[in-house]
Amino acid sequence: MKINFRNIKKRWFLGLIVIVILVGGGWLAFKNGNGDYEMLEVERRDLVETVRVAGRVEAEVVSDLGFPVSGTVRAVLVKVNDRVGLGARLATLDLGTLSADLRAAEADILIKQAEQGNTSVNLEAIEKEYDTLVQSAKRSLLSEGLVAEPSRSSYTQTPPTVSGLYDGPEGTYKIIVKREAVTANDYELRVFDLENPAFVEIAETSATSLGTRGLFIDFPDDLDDYQDTIWYVTIPNKKSSVYLANKNTYDETIRSRNRALEEARNSLRSQSSGTSMAEAELARAQAAADRIRAEIGQRVLTAPFAGTVSAVNIDPGESAGANETAISLISAGQLGVVVDLPEVDSVKVMTGDLAAITIDSIGEDLVLTGKVVSVNRSESLTDGVPVYEARLVFDELDEQIASGMTAEVTITTSVKNNVLALPARAVRYKDDGSTYVVVRSADGKSDKEVDVATGLRSTDGWMEITAGLAGMENVIVKS
Repeated sequence: MKINFRNIKKRWFLGLIVIVILVGGGWLAFKNGNGDYEMLEVERRDLVETVRVAGRVEAEVVSDLGFPVSGTVRAVLVKVNDRVGLGARLATLDLGTLSADLRAAEADILIKQAEQGNTSVNLEAIEKEYDTLVQSAKRSLLSEGLVAEPSRSSYTQTPPTVSGLYDGPEGTYKIIVKREAVTANDYELRVFDLENPAFVEIAETSATSLGTRGLFIDFPDDLDDYQDTIWYVTIPNKKSSVYLANKNTYDETIRSRNRALEEARNSLRSQSSGTSMAEAELARAQAAADRIRAEIGQRVLTAPFAGTVSAVNIDPGESAGANETAISLISAGQLGVVVDLPEVDSVKVMTGDLAAITIDSIGEDLVLTGKVVSVNRSESLTDGVPVYEARLVFDELDEQIASGMTAEVTITTSVKNNVLALPARAVRYKDDGSTYVVVRSADGKSDKEVDVATGLRSTDGWMEITAGLAGMENVIVKS
């Protein structure tokens, strides 16, 4: 049998051409975005994260309120049977240095904004801003926790109460209560030491000015009981339970001022390293300030709706545990919705989150708005699966809604407006968990890996890019 080598060579050559065409076509498909990959331009858009759950309408909203963090109770502002309005402050935890931290973060934002605009940092403006913050912290230090101490331990009168914002030097007021005349019924206040103003007639139904520097004094008992008594008001009151916290805040504010001014001076010595970096640093500074504001907000317990206080389980000075019931609030007759959150969603939902609510029996044409008023961080089991109960109230009621109806609830847990974003599938992960994207060069001839920082992932699959990209880059995305 003869073998035709010429035909074999011909078929082999044709096969090679086919392979080249297929490979080349695949490469072109990759380049043009028609294969397993496509190119997208980084863009700005609004991102929204939501949680969708079913719930049921209830005729009475009972909310067990607690702080999301643990801490020392600084003040309890309500008692059982008090009626409170929406947003009323119920109790607070000690803030520690958070107030000073927030001032430092806000000053940092000012610096980053100046850098982003390629303008010189205005040292005078920053110094003026911080001087105001320092003065405010100093007033709190000098004004809070003031008491009138008797000159003799034998006094049985209720000590006068001192209020107001003091604006002056440290020291002690000496206060003497005298009848204006032997036969008169009016009493006058005589003040010495820190200042010596003219004698002032004591008001019987309101507080009386204590000197000229912002303080007031009020006498709880009958004025006759205070005749010829002597009292001392020491400023600041270092024995007060709030003195140490206020002193720490004041000291930290001064340190923050010095740090901010030093950073401002340093920024004047160097130019911005580029628009994208300046934007990233500004975003980071704003995020830091938002984080501190959130931490402060977690230490203030407010009423999620108007109602009546049914229980108070905390006292000033006590330690309050995270997510433990501190105050219970009841609102009879106000319809609300109860939902059971899966564990993965419970960490996203916070008190105050807004929601869109539809009622199954009415239909999706009627969309009502509401908000989350409480999230129980203690799990319960439904069919052996851990769930966390959350309660919502309607902003406005519809006459068609009745207790017991089934509801579909979409809770908005996070919103970011006008941020750089990419489809989440464009973001890749290294072995160490860091993230990067593959960027096509402007001439289309090369690709490079660019490290990025990510933020919010929206419900529709987009990912916020907080650092690493400036916008308009072409990123290779898996189809």
